[in-house]
Amino acid sequence: MTFAGSYAAVGDNAGVVRVVDLESKQLVETIPSREKSKVTHVDLSCDAKTLTYHAEGVAHVVHFKLE
Repeated sequence: MTFAGSYAAVGDNAGVVRVVDLESKQLVETIPSREKSKVTHVDLSCDAKTLTYHAEGVAHVVHFKLE
């Protein structure tokens, strides 16, 4: 799990990363991986615009704008 401002990102054993707004308690992004295996590392940039995660030996970078 990683935090950036009011956002938290967490990966699961099925290769999915979820980003939650902790203030509103709302799920704001669901990012499925092509690899359907455990996400072993998640990092959300301080400005919450870039998410990196690692699954099945592959590093992924996702760019988005959270509002």
